[in-house]
Amino acid sequence: MEKKKYNLTIGVVLGAVLGLVVGLILKEKSDNLAVFGNLFMRLIQMPLIALVMCSVMEAVGGLKPAELGKLGGLTIALFAVTSAVGGIFGVILGFVFKPGVGLDMSIFAVDTSYVAPDNGGIIDTIMGYFSNNIFNSMSSGNNLQCVIAAILLGVALSIYGSKNEKNPVLDGIRALNKIIMQYISIVIQLLPLAIFSFVAQAVGVLGNQLFKALGLLVTADFVGMICMTVIFGTLTALFCGVNPMKLFGKLGQTATVAAVSASSAVALPTKVEDTQKKLGVSPRIAKFVCPMGMSMNCDGALMFFTLSCITVAQAFGIVQTTGDLIHMVLFSTAFSFAVITVPGGGLVMLAIILQACGLPAAGMVIISAADFILGPIRTVNNNIDDMMVAMVVSKVDGEFSKGIYDGTKEFDPSVESYK
Repeated sequence: MEKKKYNLTIGVVLGAVLGLVVGLILKEKSDNLAVFGNLFMRLIQMPLIALVMCSVMEAVGGLKPAELGKLGGLTIALFAVTSAVGGIFGVILGFVFKPGVGLDMSIFAVDTSYVAPDNGGIIDTIMGYFSNNIFNSMSSGNNLQCVIAAILLGVALSIYGSKNEKNPVLDGIRALNKIIMQYISIVIQLLPLAIFSFVAQAVGVLGNQLFKALGLLVTADFVGMICMTVIFGTLTALFCGVNPMKLFGKLGQTATVAAVSASSAVALPTKVEDTQKKLGVSPRIAKFVCPMGMSMNCDGALMFFTLSCITVAQAFGIVQTTGDLIHMVLFSTAFSFAVITVPGGGLVMLAIILQACGLPAAGMVIISAADFILGPIRTVNNNIDDMMVAMVVSKVDGEFSKGIYDGTKEFDPSVESYK
């Protein structure tokens, strides 16, 4: 008999449901179940620095210098801008909806030894993003300095690879990254148990406070998705000289696949096809931008990350300065160059970002309880915004077909370039 494959998504949903039931039954006693969630968090955080640096260096170093040139440079710049905007949206939504306000988190044991760094002025803040000793940055856990260093080293690896037949350093990093991702894939199998622990603890301890917070959190994320789609879509259509109202209908099929699967990898074939056939982007551009976006663009995820960070800060009564918020957005944006594509990767990345921003990991008990809803929302955002970036790149490069977009011209799959 064929052995059935373990479905992590179903496991997460069952864990959340079981946690809800157990939390309602045990109430405050469910706090004793926190050990499972805390163990999961420690196991996930253990390879943090190696995961961050290897993922970013592989993503950037794996590009050819030509891809880092005009076409690649424009694409990466647009990914960075849309991701940063997503992060800013999350901050704004957090302060507007205030999902973490009113939660009593006093029962959670939180390490209060963290002291937020003195960001100083804007020049000091910027200088603080660059390491003068990468090993010191790694040992002290300065993740933003590590990410920026990894991006720069990745560029150097890309250039080195173009001048040599073999690139043993990049090969070694790829091998190390595979080992780390294999470790993550193993640990992530414990996610349903961790979700059960988090939900049971949160429901039992927080009760009705939690449901109100989760309602506001999901509503804020959904509103953000709609607002970003409308704004990005309108600006993209106007830039390309086409009717904005037609655009939103053309995104429906990819959005549906992304929402149902909650996986950018699963949605990729549909995204590439729709980008070519419905949006008028040349196959050459669509096949370049869309796969790159799967691993380097996550504006929907950035909105989720910063919104979650604001929620956790509000729940624990942590006042964040303007410098803290800038640090949060910049670190999340820089880290977006290396999206963790394994199931549950969003929560893994959030755990990293919470730690980098000095926020309590205990805040995961709030966010994880609704992640099975938040996951599809951010996946939809990530994928349809990739399509819009492809439109802008194709327009700039002279490979956008208004006729295909308007439906007055048939798409010809045998034509790769419109130049």
